[in-house]
Amino acid sequence: MLIQAPVLAFYNQSKPLQIQTDASATGLGAVMLQDGQPIAYASRMLSDPETRYSVIEKEMLAIVFALEKWNQFTFGRKTTVYSDHKPLECIVKKALDKAPKRLQGMLLRAMAYDVEVKYLKSGQHDLEVVNAVKLLSLPDDKIAEIKRQTTQDPTLSQLKDTILDGWPDNKTKLPLSLTPYFSFRDELSVTDDLIFKGERLVIPKQMRRQIKEELHIGHNGVEGTLRRAREYVYWPGMNKEIKEWIQTCETCQENSVSQPAKPLMSHPISDRPWSRIGFDLFHHDNENYLIMVCYYSNFFEIEKLQRTTAPAVIKRLKRHIGRYGVPEIIVSDNGPPFSSRDFAEFAKEMGIKHNTISPHNSKANGKAESAVKTAKRLLTKCKDTGDNVDLACLNVRNTPTQGTQTSPAQRFMGRRTRTLLPTTTQLLMPDRDSGPDVEKLNSNQRRQEKYFNRNTRKLKDLPLGATVRVKPFNHRKKWKKAVILKKLDDRSYEVRCDGQTLRRNREHLRATSSTSDTLDPIPNMFNWE
Repeated sequence: MLIQAPVLAFYNQSKPLQIQTDASATGLGAVMLQDGQPIAYASRMLSDPETRYSVIEKEMLAIVFALEKWNQFTFGRKTTVYSDHKPLECIVKKALDKAPKRLQGMLLRAMAYDVEVKYLKSGQHDLEVVNAVKLLSLPDDKIAEIKRQTTQDPTLSQLKDTILDGWPDNKTKLPLSLTPYFSFRDELSVTDDLIFKGERLVIPKQMRRQIKEELHIGHNGVEGTLRRAREYVYWPGMNKEIKEWIQTCETCQENSVSQPAKPLMSHPISDRPWSRIGFDLFHHDNENYLIMVCYYSNFFEIEKLQRTTAPAVIKRLKRHIGRYGVPEIIVSDNGPPFSSRDFAEFAKEMGIKHNTISPHNSKANGKAESAVKTAKRLLTKCKDTGDNVDLACLNVRNTPTQGTQTSPAQRFMGRRTRTLLPTTTQLLMPDRDSGPDVEKLNSNQRRQEKYFNRNTRKLKDLPLGATVRVKPFNHRKKWKKAVILKKLDDRSYEVRCDGQTLRRNREHLRATSSTSDTLDPIPNMFNWE
């Protein structure tokens, strides 16, 4: 146009008025025409915030800029605006509240004019067009490869033709392969033979594996990879594909972080003392101790051990059985004394059910672990002050539990025990029945579950034969593959890993999409049925 004479024509009120606009990464441009002859040119640079607008926002800003720049020509008469950004043609026809927030402000300014926005394909006018080199910061050969794959992809070829020719009013008129794109058809555009959804490049099928590999460089995890992908690329089902891709990544599975804590699963509150007791061994100040705690009353006994063998533990337990009776259930970890044959035979002989917890899952015997902490603090303070340990234990046992107003001694023996404090005879009389205490203990337990479960998540049961990853308990080691052999209880499984049969809690087993090809064959001794 600029080399033709005359360069500019005079404005004629009787002739139709057209404006062509365009936007680049740094500026806006517009030309006003009548009968294809330019009347005026206008341009300006984008401000720093405006350079961060999306493509559609920059193109709309160019239209508003042109209308307001030539207000004396455009106000009060029909004006046709041509843009090479096709989504604008549809968006300006929609209700204002259906447009994105930033576009709403621009559309509101354009409503002062009688304007019709039409799409003009790039190359059909002499304005500067936005091409792939401007939109994509990639080498030319990489852009050429994406173009080639887009052209060869049957679905994207159909999609490109539909975008250029216009969408039908109903998606039932579309080929089945294009229906996923219908809901956001206004965001789709074709630029230099590439398809964009807003500013995100639509990736052809043959290049999606390569894009997933590039997105996952550094093994950023599922959510981090998805956040990055949602900024730059798009294809139908992208989120699901990326999740499945990462779940089968060996490096990510081997170096997984710990799973979130599971909802609290409390032991049932016993209706009488000494029916369920927790056992644990602990080491303090170069001495070994055995602790026994009643799940009903929180009454605990501490025994110093010369040796931590099964016969030594059984001997101490027999003393307390002779004093308090035979418990119904003993809860302990899998330490050598408790997993020995001697202890199993002793429990069977006494008619005691022995429940062991999963290795490295000490919170499953939380009552004993809490008693160990109390005992260690008590022993440390008594050593520092020279107080008598037995008298200190007596005071702890007679201290009322918060929320119940009864002490461990009252719940265990049905009465307060006499201490060095002056106490009336009436206070030492036997207490009431256990009904109210059970109700209050259950209330405490429900409250504890409520607060604990705020940051927990349930984990699905694992089927027999499923391939899982076993959490390492040495930070330098990796999550290893294993196969589920059988379910031992609600949250405990027996697994085979590296030729060993292990017991692990569900929290330490991560479900995986990997196959078990690399694992040792499972022995026929296990009955899968």
